[in-house]
Amino acid sequence: MLKNNRVVFILALIMAIALWAYVLGTVDPVRTVTLRDIPIRLLDQSELSDQDLVITSMDHEGINVTFTAKRSIANKIKADDFTAVADLRGIKLGDNMIKISVTRPSNITLESISSEYLNITTEQYITAEKEIEATIINPTKEETEPTIIKMSEDKVSVSGATTAVNKVKKVVAELDAGRMEPEPKSITAELKALDANGEQVEGVTLAFSNVTITAVLQSTREVPLEVPVSGQDSGSVNRTIKVPLSVIIKGDDDSINAVEKITCETVDLSDYYESAEVHLIPLLPDGVELSEDSVNPMAQVTVYNAGTVTLDFNENDINVTGIGSGRSARIANVNLKITVKGRSTVINALTKENFILSADVTGLEDGTNSVKLKAVCDLEGVDSVTAEPENVLIEIETI
Repeated sequence: MLKNNRVVFILALIMAIALWAYVLGTVDPVRTVTLRDIPIRLLDQSELSDQDLVITSMDHEGINVTFTAKRSIANKIKADDFTAVADLRGIKLGDNMIKISVTRPSNITLESISSEYLNITTEQYITAEKEIEATIINPTKEETEPTIIKMSEDKVSVSGATTAVNKVKKVVAELDAGRMEPEPKSITAELKALDANGEQVEGVTLAFSNVTITAVLQSTREVPLEVPVSGQDSGSVNRTIKVPLSVIIKGDDDSINAVEKITCETVDLSDYYESAEVHLIPLLPDGVELSEDSVNPMAQVTVYNAGTVTLDFNENDINVTGIGSGRSARIANVNLKITVKGRSTVINALTKENFILSADVTGLEDGTNSVKLKAVCDLEGVDSVTAEPENVLIEIETI
């Protein structure tokens, strides 16, 4: 009984294999196949350049196609047998919906494509000139400082879509301090277009990709700073000044080692009636510069018991002198600002009655004359009186 069952099983298996071979070899059934990511080719791209446009986005770059064919044919069909194109004729600034055309082998049936349209966004293609900023990367050892002597270019043209170009806040040339030497050396540095956050901007093109920077690795040294001061007790107010005690200089070893101290130009405090920061001007010997850590040294001036006030006057407040007999003088309308500086207790109590304003026309001929205005306030504690404008117009006439 067991033997008979085995024979039946073997016969059934043989019949099944024969039937499958018949279906494959004779019937050749139809299959449905999907091919993915067939690239979309853009036609007539000259339309973009003719209008100074650039594509900034496409919603997809490829499509999927689904087709049916007999199994023997379907097995041979590849993605390269399909072509997907989008014609850019008539494209405009902004958003565009472009029809996708698909060509296929003639011996298949195209069932569907994943998208019939391509959404393209364009922007105006612009070029803007940007400053090149040299930046030094990789810090150097102590008592040295990398110094840039010159750069082959200081500006570069940046091109691309409007939004991308406008994102570029600066173009930097990164200079590796590790490549620098104690003698001047020319080094090639790559340019990078960066946004406000220091991130590289994609989608822009630079007119050139690198610059040549001549740089040197200089020695540094800290030396005393001497600041001569004058006018500290000038007028009716008191002043003090706080200055840096030292600066860091740089240069070659021989030059900086020969420096015992750096002296600044004299700081004249006589006209300071308000506390302020003062820019110091160091007198540097040849071959010596200030280190980046000491560039633009400042002093702090503090002023005590000082006051400044500005009072308004007009032509009616001015006394004309030197007219002589038989002549008349008329002052043109004028808005005068008289500014007074001095001790605060005096300045804050001033009124118009404390001033004498005059204009001397002695020796002037008939007609309109520009005459120097004289403003006087004789109170003790008043250090300076200035008028704006300094001259007034006076019409002189013989009567």
